[in-house]
Formats: sequence, structure tokens, C-alpha cells
Amino acid sequence: MKIIRIIEFVLFLFLVYNYSKVYSYDIIEDNSVEEVSSYNNSNNIMMRLADIFLFGQEKLVNHPFVNLDLGYCNSYLPKKIQILESDNVVNNISKNNISKTNSLNVEYGFIRLDTNEFYENLTAYSSEFAYIEFNTNKYFLFDNKLKNNLYDNEFSFGVGRRTGMSQNILNRELYLLHTGAFLWTYFDYDGYMDNKFFRAFDENYKFGFRTIASAELRLSKYCILGTGYEQDNVYSGFEFCKWFGSWLIDNVLQRWIDFYEPVLVKEIGNVYPLLSFLYKSTVSFALSEIRKNKQYYPFNSDYSLLQRKLNINIKLVF
Repeated sequence: MKIIRIIEFVLFLFLVYNYSKVYSYDIIEDNSVEEVSSYNNSNNIMMRLADIFLFGQEKLVNHPFVNLDLGYCNSYLPKKIQILESDNVVNNISKNNISKTNSLNVEYGFIRLDTNEFYENLTAYSSEFAYIEFNTNKYFLFDNKLKNNLYDNEFSFGVGRRTGMSQNILNRELYLLHTGAFLWTYFDYDGYMDNKFFRAFDENYKFGFRTIASAELRLSKYCILGTGYEQDNVYSGFEFCKWFGSWLIDNVLQRWIDFYEPVLVKEIGNVYPLLSFLYKSTVSFALSEIRKNKQYYPFNSDYSLLQRKLNINIKLVF
């Protein structure tokens, strides 16, 4: 994920330049990066910010973890290709969505918790992970075979990054987290009528992007319990330049607040974790809704399949 952070940093350089004199003394107070103290000349503020933003967490210990989450998923189609009554399957599908599926997701990755004195009562949380996921309506809670034998089976995998901060509640840490992840999904539909959507997705791998807003409570040193709300945009077709442009816009809108985190924490204190969580989640889900109809918004593009998920998870940290 280092390449992603380098790209983010380059995008924010012009912001840093405008405010470098304001932040030149505040950033030095971040005790999590020892190298900062070696820069005494304010003209080197750009180098100091680069050091913190790109390498500030390399001194922290990476703890491996395994995460298991269970939930359910709703899939929504844009109006322009909605499934109409003429498709003769409205008993199992509403006019713009496919039936619910069960979700089982397994993650493996590394987590870092920064509890340095600069953040006082706050703990900075960051992790990278890889995952595999299964979605189906054939088993478990949502079995839709009773009427028309309509099945939705999906297999997904990908990599992602999760960041946030904690607040202390009843002497336990509650992490408010934002997740962004790439995903590749294989779709297997049975029993559906021939339709533009199913011709494009059925028995094909599709690329997409996943956003999750979650809250996790640390029960012990080794166990974390949480819940989350997730939205996935699975692209009907892939155009690299438009996708890359929309992805860069997402990063600017969501990540600038991370870049100024030391200053914002100092200014507003314990309110920052909630503020950051609400801001990132609002931006992510608003863009996800827009991109149901235009997958690479603001660029002209085709639709995406929008999936909304609710889940609970348990995480074992080693």
C-alpha cells in the first residue's frame, strides 16, 4: 500500500505549501516520528511532512490478525436496466434489486496501534489486509428457491486498507474505522430470465471498489468485536483512465483530513475520531450512490451494481 500513500502525498503537496509556515512548529510535536526533531530549519517543512505521512508508522509493531464477519447483502440495479414485470420474476425480485444473499468474509492482515503521548487518550488505528468472501441465497437465512429457483452465488477477493481512531468508553477502546478495498467478484446466477444485466455479469469476474464504515470494540488484548455497514460498486465494464481519475478524486476528498491529523487532533482533541469517521463515511457513501448510475463519476460512464451489506465481525489479534 506504500504506492497508494505516495500518490496521496503528491496530490496534497500544494495544500501543504500554502500552510507550511502555520504547521512548521505543530508537526514537530508529533512524538511518533523521532526523525522530525532532526529538522530545525522551517524551510524543510515539506520533507518533515513527507516523513510523517509516508513513513510515520513504520516504527510501530505490525500485529497479524484474522477477521471473520457474517452478514447479509442487498444488490441494487440502476433504473435504466431495472428488471421489469415482463421478465416474469417479480415474485423474487423487486423492480430495481436482486434478492438478499448471505455474506461470509475472512480477512488476514496486519494491524498497528499508535498510542504515543501526542494523541493523549486516543489510539490511532491502521491496517492492511487481504480477504475472500462468499455471498449466496442458496443456503442459510435467505433461501429463495421456493418459487422460481432463483439463485445468486458470488465469490469475491481483494485487498484493502482500514484506518481510524479510538475513543475510550467504559475503560475500553472503541475504534471508529473507515475501509477502502479493491474487489474482484465472480457471479453465478441460476434461474433468471435473459437480461442485459445478467448477460454482462453472469459467469464473469468483475472489478469494483468497496467502502466500509465500522465500529470495533476491543474486548481484550487478542479479541475485537465489531459491526459495519458496507457499500460495493461492481463495475459493469472497466476503463482504466476513467477509473483512475475517479479513484484519485476519491482519495483527495477522503484522505486530506489524514494529512492534517496531528494538527486537527491538537485543535479539537477527542472529537476528532468521530468527526473524521462521519466525514469519510458521508463522502464515500454519497459517491457510491451516485456511481450506481455512472460508475466513474464525474466522468461519463456506464452503470455499476451497487451492493449494500450489514455485518458483524470478530477479530483475533496475535
